[in-house]
Amino acid sequence: MKKTAWCFMILALLCCIIISGCDRNALNTSPSSEDLTDNDSTRKTNLLVHFYDVPETEDKWGDCTYIEFPNGENMLIDIGVKGAGEWITKDLVSQGITHIDYLVFSHFHADHVNGYSALIKEISVGQVYSTGYITKQFQWVLDDIKDRNIPHTVLTAGDSFTVGDVVVDVLWPTRDLVSEMPTLDANDNNCIIDTNNRSFLLRFSYIKNRLLMTSDLFIEAQNDILEMYDADELKADVMKVPHHGYDNAINRKFIEAVTPKYAVMMGNHVMTRVGYNRYASVGCKTFATWMNGDVWVSFDGENIEVWADNEEIHKYYQ
Repeated sequence: MKKTAWCFMILALLCCIIISGCDRNALNTSPSSEDLTDNDSTRKTNLLVHFYDVPETEDKWGDCTYIEFPNGENMLIDIGVKGAGEWITKDLVSQGITHIDYLVFSHFHADHVNGYSALIKEISVGQVYSTGYITKQFQWVLDDIKDRNIPHTVLTAGDSFTVGDVVVDVLWPTRDLVSEMPTLDANDNNCIIDTNNRSFLLRFSYIKNRLLMTSDLFIEAQNDILEMYDADELKADVMKVPHHGYDNAINRKFIEAVTPKYAVMMGNHVMTRVGYNRYASVGCKTFATWMNGDVWVSFDGENIEVWADNEEIHKYYQ
């Protein structure tokens, strides 16, 4: 009797452990960044996107997005100002990343490209993509790329390329917009506007998932894009908020066409409540690096997982 009772106790204990484990797994539906970073099977099947929160100091500002494709290749879209580039380069190297397969410059402004000088000292690059629209102040970037014999390809609307199972479509700018180089100084306000409005609009498609990278496109360019494409061509699960969330890039019609589930605003600019609510009006949850820190998105081809250093919504938007 005692032996039988002891066996039942052991079986009961094992059942409790199994049930407890099942409950834990059922509740833990959003893996941490460490889980995804360390899990090789996840890395090989998911499209992983890391929106960097660049530490806010005098010389640390700008956009930088690191993408890891399901086939193991990677991409860096922009690299911030010089100080940002130094910080991001250290972070990448600390993760064992010493090579970037695809370096994309969305447009040639200091807060998107000046960090290249720090990056290239520590990390090799396989291929560079840009719009080709560049002022003389940033010609040093392309000169250095040429000196290092890194392939550089100019892309415009209608171009596309694939990385494994991911299709990258260039939706903007059109070829005619970048056929002539700017003659004004890079700091001239008209030149700033023209360059922003000629920045990349890239659509990443992975099976049923879509990501839209909008660079610094102003409302004017967004309206031109709306005339050029049907809404279905612009729809995306996740989008980068154009131009750091400034009012000159908050376009209700563009947001409604994309109807994102999630949006990520990069930089230390605080988007107005009006802008934030325009995204919320289409059912979009908006993250901001100044508010949430680093933001990660994982696409498995059908489902999306998003997490951040801090997922709380600032009281300003509540």
